[in-house]
Amino acid sequence: MNPRRTSVTASAYGAVPRGSPTATTRTGCACPPRRHGCTWSPRADPSASAFCSTPSRPRPGKRRPTRTYAPASPAGRCGGERPTTSDPAAGKTGRPEVDWTPGRPARPSVQGASIGTQPVEAPPRPLPVTAHPPHHSAFLPINGGENRVTTYPVSPNTVLANALKHAEDVLTPRVLDVAPDRIVFVVGTQINGAPHIGTSLVQSLTFAVAARIRDKFGVPTEVRFGALDNAPYAIVTDQKSGHRYQQSYAHALGEQGVVEQVDKLYRPLFAALSERLHVPYSVETYSQQQAGEHFRRTWLLALPRMDAARWWLAPSSGVAHLRVPCPRPACGWAEKHAERTHVRHVSAERATVSAVCMHHGEYEVTIDPDGGGYLDLATLYRNLIKELAVTSRRGALYVMVKGGDWVFGSQLVDGALQALGLTCGQLPARLFCPMILSDTGAKLSKSLIREGRATLPEGAAPWMLDTRDWPGSLPEYIDKLLNTAEVVLSDPRHFFRSYSAGELGRMMTSPAARSVPAP
Repeated sequence: MNPRRTSVTASAYGAVPRGSPTATTRTGCACPPRRHGCTWSPRADPSASAFCSTPSRPRPGKRRPTRTYAPASPAGRCGGERPTTSDPAAGKTGRPEVDWTPGRPARPSVQGASIGTQPVEAPPRPLPVTAHPPHHSAFLPINGGENRVTTYPVSPNTVLANALKHAEDVLTPRVLDVAPDRIVFVVGTQINGAPHIGTSLVQSLTFAVAARIRDKFGVPTEVRFGALDNAPYAIVTDQKSGHRYQQSYAHALGEQGVVEQVDKLYRPLFAALSERLHVPYSVETYSQQQAGEHFRRTWLLALPRMDAARWWLAPSSGVAHLRVPCPRPACGWAEKHAERTHVRHVSAERATVSAVCMHHGEYEVTIDPDGGGYLDLATLYRNLIKELAVTSRRGALYVMVKGGDWVFGSQLVDGALQALGLTCGQLPARLFCPMILSDTGAKLSKSLIREGRATLPEGAAPWMLDTRDWPGSLPEYIDKLLNTAEVVLSDPRHFFRSYSAGELGRMMTSPAARSVPAP
């Protein structure tokens, strides 16, 4: 008998003699143990060669799916056909989906389940992609105004930067996997005052990356600005109970006041960035989002499964905060930490929330898809429902753009999404922008400086805390922002890092050219 075709038994440590009670018997070739299920190893046959000369074959009883890719076109661009699975046992192609049938455990499925009323899966379609992307120097400048910034930072190499030619390439795997009809970049901020330089930098980078992704893949892109008008406007302590209460900007200013706040502080910047880079944008307040039927249905659908996600959203207590402000006219106060707030899931389309107002006592609000109370969710909880809702949108890839300080919090959101049944491939794409730091290495905080608990960093200017104080015109400020974005995106080393306030101020204002090539 040929020793290289001997029937052996697989174990965690290689091949063992037939008859082992802890392993199963298979017949294999003389391949390494992990090659296509082969069981041969030097322990079983030391005299055999390291690799088998017979063709690779799948394990008996299992079909190995084949994947096909479109060949490159003569123009140097591949058709970008999304890999498809030809395994007839799978029944259909596409990413795994989640069975969100109310009352049943979440389980992965490939049979077309959906979240709410919107199916998860988008059918594969051809997606053009540059076969050999040029180096960043080959990209056209995103802005060439007379105020062009040419001062380049000195940035060390990192693991991620070393794996990329361009910073936006970090999104390529998700774009190729989803093959979307459009790509939506979602960026949000609390509208609790004038934006500082960190907010403006993230927003300008969002538009710049959207333009680059559009040009690279030929897919329409857009920016969606989430204006978080549920940010606290006032926080007080109830003298009777000792509980802290808050009132949001939405309830303090009213709908028209919030619109005026956004139009005054944020819309001019977004309109200018959109016009310069030809990327459309839209503005949605949190009040509008939580009032939408799709958002509420998603929350109602996730509510019975919160036991699986609550420790991800609140690792210290296991209680995910939910606030429903007092519905009395001209009130809108809610317990900040929701100590006396209770939620009861009534049905797939109804839930009741009871709480205590410091002015009007106990109250109860009904939440349903068509309306009800104001659904104010804590930060991680809100992001869970928001991102869970967009996963059911067919034909679109959503990219969540945030500052670098969100890296750690997003890990918890991803854990909560997977606890509810989503797979890794169904999670929204993420892009973390550079963070602006103080001299101590902490994030530049406008509130800490305003409260006197921190000082303005060395090299920073007052306009960096309130961009309305920029010593120049708005068009000049847009030029500086876009040129700084071009510098940051010129090399992955410049993007996947943080900047001190002084360094960013130098990059924004220095007219001298100092190019430092990467080694």
